[in-house]
Amino acid sequence: MNADTKAPRSSERRAAHAAYERHRTRMIAYGRWQPHVDAEPVRVHVRGLMADGLSRRRITEISGVSETTVIRLLYGQPGRSPSKVIRTESARALMAVRADLDTLGPTALVDATGTRRRLQALIAQGWSRARIAERLNTHPDVISRYTRRARVTAAVVRAVRALYEDLWDVTPPENGDAAAARRHAAANGWLRPLAWDEETIDDPGAGPAHGQDSGIDEIAVERALAGDTVPLTPAEIAEVVRIGTGRGMSVSQLAKATGRTERSIQRRRSA
Repeated sequence: MNADTKAPRSSERRAAHAAYERHRTRMIAYGRWQPHVDAEPVRVHVRGLMADGLSRRRITEISGVSETTVIRLLYGQPGRSPSKVIRTESARALMAVRADLDTLGPTALVDATGTRRRLQALIAQGWSRARIAERLNTHPDVISRYTRRARVTAAVVRAVRALYEDLWDVTPPENGDAAAARRHAAANGWLRPLAWDEETIDDPGAGPAHGQDSGIDEIAVERALAGDTVPLTPAEIAEVVRIGTGRGMSVSQLAKATGRTERSIQRRRSA
């Protein structure tokens, strides 16, 4: 890729977009808005969309601008350089296109931060790679690769997001696979769903919303308080006792909820 066709940096694309908007606003204010505008900011924007994974054809579909116009904008015609000006309506339509999960094609490669975190969180919750793979119609080894990759396809991102929405607050059936999944997650330092906020889980620069993982499965705690029999870690038992005491539960009720003796509960309450 030569210097004339390399994809612009995001900062250059933002600057180009801002320059276009300033020019348009100023010309309208002066009453000098012309049917054609400088093509360079639009060219920078379109090249950026393509670098982000939108094909030229997809850009024309979204914008409604003809492919011929986009080709002339990017490459020119035989014996002619790329367009120096572009119709105002075409410029506006192209500048409005954004590369996101609503517009990207299924095979476009995108950042995998959110996908990794969601899969890791489900495994930390006790969902085995085999169960996740079954729901995503793939192989467990593929799930393992997704938990480590820097980029995945837009189709994978969409599928994992949908699965996460279904399972993030669901505790899987307790068996050896669930326990093994939690051990694997703990060994790798993976966090459970409640450690993340939906607003930041996709942000590579953001950490857990609630600090370091406490190792407490709040869903398991609530299930135990509701009377379900679930395995609890020492930290989760302490949380059941703390919350249950605050709710007015008796020692015998807490003993039944945690599967511990009343004497053990009394010691915890007085600690």
